[in-house]
Amino acid sequence: MILFKNKKDAVFALLYGFLFCFINFFIYKGSDWMNLNTGIFIQIIILSLLMSLFVGEIYLRIKALLRNKDLFVDNDVNKASGYYVKTFLVHFLSYFVVFLAYYPGIFAYDVHHQLAVYSTKHPLLHTLFIRFFYYVIGGQVFKNYNIGIAFATVTQIIIFSLMISLLHYVIYRVNIKKVYRYIMIGFSCLCPIFSVLVISHTKDIFFTGFFIVFISCVFAEEFNVNLKNYNLLFMISVVGLCLFRNNCMYAFVLVLFYFLIKKILLKKEINRKMIISIIASIAISFVISTGLKIVLQAQDVSKNQFLSIPYQQIANVYHKEYNSLDKETKEFCEFIMQDIDLYNIHIADDLKSTGRALADPVKFVTTYIKLGMKYPLDYINAFLQTNSGFLYVLDTSTASLYTDDPSLRMGYLATFYWKDFGVETQSKIPFIFDAYEYLFTYNNYQKAYLIRPIFEYAIYIWLIILIVFYYIQDRDDTFELANVFIILYMISVFMGPCALVRYAFPFIAVVPLFIVSYVVKSN
Repeated sequence: MILFKNKKDAVFALLYGFLFCFINFFIYKGSDWMNLNTGIFIQIIILSLLMSLFVGEIYLRIKALLRNKDLFVDNDVNKASGYYVKTFLVHFLSYFVVFLAYYPGIFAYDVHHQLAVYSTKHPLLHTLFIRFFYYVIGGQVFKNYNIGIAFATVTQIIIFSLMISLLHYVIYRVNIKKVYRYIMIGFSCLCPIFSVLVISHTKDIFFTGFFIVFISCVFAEEFNVNLKNYNLLFMISVVGLCLFRNNCMYAFVLVLFYFLIKKILLKKEINRKMIISIIASIAISFVISTGLKIVLQAQDVSKNQFLSIPYQQIANVYHKEYNSLDKETKEFCEFIMQDIDLYNIHIADDLKSTGRALADPVKFVTTYIKLGMKYPLDYINAFLQTNSGFLYVLDTSTASLYTDDPSLRMGYLATFYWKDFGVETQSKIPFIFDAYEYLFTYNNYQKAYLIRPIFEYAIYIWLIILIVFYYIQDRDDTFELANVFIILYMISVFMGPCALVRYAFPFIAVVPLFIVSYVVKSN
């Protein structure tokens, strides 16, 4: 074993191994949440400690493998002209084939709400995008809503292909061997996670695109890769991230706070140019979002959106410890969550949609703290079960999160569309359509054990955490901005109502660049 050859290596390897094992064992055992008790918790701790030796050993062997320069890096790569354009075309064509299979695209859930009202629940820019292609291009120009949505889908494909190609261009410029570059391009071109989400009309495709551009810009700066209009690209990516997800703005604020502490308290140098650009971008996004809200007279989103995990934790205690709770606590739980009997350990939508915590915020906070101190295991379990898709590498719950009825087309990759809006699927390539429906609407990908790991998005998140551990262990702050940002944003995602593949998409998309960053830096 190489685990104990170096004390520092052993500490970090065991820490990562324990974290990985504890969370996965806890989610596995906690799925039987009504029977979770202190005895089971102790079993989980002991088993996690034992298994951390095995995981820690794998951790260090992977680290040693990534340090093998001859295996991954080629210093004599001939720089081909037009690489970015060629990569863009390959991505566009691969996504376009799936678009034809699902013509005119996937008129996803939430679209009906965006067509009805302007609300800050959804990014207003995205609502304008959907409305333009549906009402103007489809309704007025072509008198055919299917055609309008088809134009919207193709526009999404073009935009996302441009964005993902930037990531592959950065990888190309750091001299990773051709075979690995082609594998990574093949992954983002052919993996159905990419192609189906790219043709789905949710905000996540644009958010993921901006996420890719931001991470690519940070790595390009550290790799000394010259990108045209770098400063503009960087600021556009930050503005786009803030406009398309509110929790991303909170992550950036915490990033700024982190670097402020580093500068003032630790007296260390920081990249002032990037920090100033982030501050300016946040200000621009705030002005744009406020302006759109005023001009469009958009409805405000309920603050319950931010209380998903607290609702889940209180509901877990209410159901599991019902006989131990006093009458006042029970009545208050029933008051703040009118649908508390609909509690689902994997999704908070039913609870937050009718939640009334803000009707008595002081009592809500005091009750939340009181129950958390008395029943900490239930709180931990509620958090982990809600995020099981993000953290449990064998999770199957999120493939049928909304329904077990395959006719509703809400499986692993939801291809659901709203009827009575003049939009319907008219597949041009039926055999691809049928194959995707079989795998991802009926969830038969779970039976395909050779390819199933590709679709377990917890694996991608743990890979990112693993690489961040690498940098912490090596005390290497080269990619500090990317590492700090992605962990803080990841935490904000964990505070959401459920674990869906579209929420995990940003992490899936940038994993290759994180791997490449460590391979190149360690050599």
